[in-house]
Amino acid sequence: MKKPKRRGYVRPSRAKPKPGWSLRELATLVGLAPRSLKRYLESGVLSKPAFKGPATRYQRLHLVRLVVARALMTTERLSLTAVRSRLQSLSSAELDVLAANAVPPGPLATALGLPPPAPSLPDASAAGSAVTGFVVAPRWTRLELALGLELHLREDASPQVTDMARRIRGMFAG
Repeated sequence: MKKPKRRGYVRPSRAKPKPGWSLRELATLVGLAPRSLKRYLESGVLSKPAFKGPATRYQRLHLVRLVVARALMTTERLSLTAVRSRLQSLSSAELDVLAANAVPPGPLATALGLPPPAPSLPDASAAGSAVTGFVVAPRWTRLELALGLELHLREDASPQVTDMARRIRGMFAG
Protein backbone atom coordinates (compact mmCIF):
# COMPACT_ATOMS: atom_id res chain seq x y z
CA MET A 1 0.00 0.00 0.00
CA LYS A 2 1.36 3.45 -1.00
CA LYS A 3 1.74 6.26 1.45
CA PRO A 4 -0.48 9.25 0.69
CA LYS A 5 1.44 12.33 -0.37
CA ARG A 6 1.38 15.29 1.95
CA ARG A 7 -0.41 18.32 0.56
CA GLY A 8 1.78 21.31 -0.18
CA TYR A 9 4.99 19.36 0.11
CA VAL A 10 7.55 19.90 -2.63
CA ARG A 11 10.60 17.73 -2.73
CA PRO A 12 13.70 19.91 -2.22
CA SER A 13 15.18 18.71 -5.49
CA ARG A 14 12.16 20.09 -7.34
CA ALA A 15 11.70 23.27 -5.34
CA LYS A 16 12.28 26.43 -7.31
CA PRO A 17 14.78 28.87 -5.82
CA LYS A 18 12.97 31.83 -4.34
CA PRO A 19 14.12 35.25 -5.54
CA GLY A 20 14.96 37.84 -2.92
CA TRP A 21 15.90 37.55 0.73
CA SER A 22 14.17 36.43 3.87
CA LEU A 23 13.88 38.91 6.74
CA ARG A 24 16.85 37.36 8.50
CA GLU A 25 18.99 37.28 5.34
CA LEU A 26 18.18 40.91 4.56
CA ALA A 27 19.00 41.99 8.11
CA THR A 28 22.30 40.11 8.06
CA LEU A 29 23.23 41.54 4.67
CA VAL A 30 22.73 45.12 5.87
CA GLY A 31 24.11 44.54 9.35
CA LEU A 32 20.92 45.02 11.35
CA ALA A 33 19.08 42.91 13.86
CA PRO A 34 15.85 41.43 12.45
CA ARG A 35 13.90 43.34 15.11
CA SER A 36 15.39 46.64 13.87
CA LEU A 37 14.37 45.74 10.35
CA LYS A 38 10.82 45.15 11.57
CA ARG A 39 10.88 48.67 13.02
CA TYR A 40 11.73 50.03 9.56
CA LEU A 41 8.73 48.13 8.18
CA GLU A 42 6.36 49.33 10.91
CA SER A 43 7.38 52.96 10.47
CA GLY A 44 6.78 52.82 6.70
CA VAL A 45 10.40 53.37 5.66
CA LEU A 46 10.17 50.02 3.86
CA SER A 47 7.03 48.80 2.16
CA LYS A 48 5.72 45.49 3.42
CA PRO A 49 6.13 42.65 0.93
CA ALA A 50 3.34 40.24 0.10
CA PHE A 51 3.07 38.06 3.19
CA LYS A 52 3.69 34.40 2.45
CA GLY A 53 4.55 33.14 5.90
CA PRO A 54 8.09 31.79 6.16
CA ALA A 55 8.43 32.13 2.38
CA THR A 56 8.05 35.94 2.49
CA ARG A 57 10.78 37.49 0.38
CA TYR A 58 12.19 41.01 0.21
CA GLN A 59 13.24 42.24 -3.21
CA ARG A 60 15.99 44.53 -4.49
CA LEU A 61 13.83 47.66 -3.98
CA HIS A 62 13.62 46.85 -0.26
CA LEU A 63 17.38 46.47 -0.10
CA VAL A 64 18.01 49.74 -1.96
CA ARG A 65 15.59 51.68 0.26
CA LEU A 66 17.12 50.13 3.37
CA VAL A 67 20.67 51.06 2.33
CA VAL A 68 19.65 54.65 1.53
CA ALA A 69 17.65 54.93 4.76
CA ARG A 70 20.63 53.80 6.82
CA ALA A 71 22.91 56.21 4.97
CA LEU A 72 20.51 59.11 5.61
CA MET A 73 20.22 58.21 9.28
CA THR A 74 23.99 58.13 9.78
CA THR A 75 25.09 61.05 7.59
CA GLU A 76 22.21 63.47 8.15
CA ARG A 77 21.03 62.11 11.53
CA LEU A 78 17.39 61.92 10.43
CA SER A 79 14.62 60.17 12.33
CA LEU A 80 12.67 57.30 10.79
CA THR A 81 9.72 59.59 9.94
CA ALA A 82 12.02 62.12 8.26
CA VAL A 83 13.74 59.32 6.37
CA ARG A 84 10.36 57.96 5.24
CA SER A 85 9.27 61.32 3.81
CA ARG A 86 12.68 61.81 2.18
CA LEU A 87 12.56 58.39 0.53
CA GLN A 88 9.04 59.03 -0.78
CA SER A 89 10.27 62.15 -2.57
CA LEU A 90 13.04 60.27 -4.43
CA SER A 91 12.63 58.38 -7.70
CA SER A 92 13.91 54.83 -8.08
CA ALA A 93 16.82 56.07 -10.23
CA GLU A 94 17.83 58.54 -7.52
CA LEU A 95 17.58 55.79 -4.91
CA ASP A 96 19.86 53.56 -7.00
CA VAL A 97 22.47 56.32 -7.29
CA LEU A 98 22.37 57.06 -3.56
CA ALA A 99 22.62 53.36 -2.70
CA ALA A 100 25.56 52.87 -5.06
CA ASN A 101 27.40 55.78 -3.41
CA ALA A 102 26.67 54.53 0.11
CA VAL A 103 27.86 50.94 -0.33
CA PRO A 104 31.51 49.87 -0.12
CA PRO A 105 32.66 46.90 -2.22
CA GLY A 106 31.63 43.59 -0.71
CA PRO A 107 28.65 41.27 -0.34
CA LEU A 108 26.14 44.11 -0.06
CA ALA A 109 27.39 45.71 -3.28
CA THR A 110 27.21 42.32 -4.98
CA ALA A 111 23.64 41.83 -3.76
CA LEU A 112 22.70 45.23 -5.17
CA GLY A 113 24.17 44.21 -8.51
CA LEU A 114 26.90 46.85 -8.47
CA PRO A 115 29.97 46.05 -10.56
CA PRO A 116 33.15 45.29 -8.65
CA PRO A 117 35.64 48.17 -8.53
CA ALA A 118 38.09 48.24 -11.40
CA PRO A 119 41.59 47.30 -10.29
CA SER A 120 43.79 50.34 -10.18
CA LEU A 121 46.78 50.20 -12.46
CA PRO A 122 50.11 50.91 -10.83
CA ASP A 123 52.18 53.85 -11.91
CA ALA A 124 54.37 52.41 -14.65
CA SER A 125 56.36 55.62 -14.98
CA ALA A 126 58.70 54.67 -12.13
CA ALA A 127 62.21 54.36 -13.51
CA GLY A 128 63.50 50.83 -13.83
CA SER A 129 60.30 48.99 -12.99
CA ALA A 130 58.72 46.37 -15.21
CA VAL A 131 54.94 46.02 -15.31
CA THR A 132 53.85 42.39 -15.16
CA GLY A 133 50.06 42.20 -15.21
CA PHE A 134 48.89 44.61 -12.52
CA VAL A 135 51.91 44.22 -10.25
CA VAL A 136 54.96 46.43 -10.50
CA ALA A 137 58.04 44.27 -10.14
CA PRO A 138 61.17 46.28 -9.40
CA ARG A 139 64.30 45.29 -11.30
CA TRP A 140 67.34 44.29 -9.33
CA THR A 141 71.03 44.24 -10.20
CA ARG A 142 73.06 41.45 -8.65
CA LEU A 143 76.61 42.34 -7.63
CA GLU A 144 78.77 39.34 -6.71
CA LEU A 145 81.17 40.47 -4.00
CA ALA A 146 82.85 37.13 -3.25
CA LEU A 147 82.14 33.46 -3.68
CA GLY A 148 78.75 32.96 -1.98
CA LEU A 149 78.28 36.65 -1.17
CA GLU A 150 76.01 38.84 -3.28
CA LEU A 151 74.70 42.38 -3.03
CA HIS A 152 71.35 43.15 -4.63
CA LEU A 153 70.68 46.71 -5.74
CA ARG A 154 67.39 47.99 -7.05
CA GLU A 155 67.74 49.90 -10.30
CA ASP A 156 65.65 52.79 -8.97
CA ALA A 157 67.88 53.17 -5.90
CA SER A 158 68.92 56.68 -4.92
CA PRO A 159 72.36 57.97 -5.98
CA GLN A 160 73.57 57.73 -2.36
CA VAL A 161 72.64 54.02 -2.18
CA THR A 162 74.23 53.34 -5.58
CA ASP A 163 77.45 55.06 -4.45
CA MET A 164 77.43 53.03 -1.22
CA ALA A 165 77.08 49.80 -3.26
CA ARG A 166 80.07 50.82 -5.42
CA ARG A 167 82.19 51.46 -2.31
CA ILE A 168 81.23 48.09 -0.81
CA ARG A 169 82.06 46.34 -4.07
CA GLY A 170 85.41 48.15 -4.15
CA MET A 171 86.21 46.82 -0.68
CA PHE A 172 85.88 43.24 -1.98
CA ALA A 173 87.65 43.84 -5.32
CA GLY A 174 91.10 44.38 -3.81
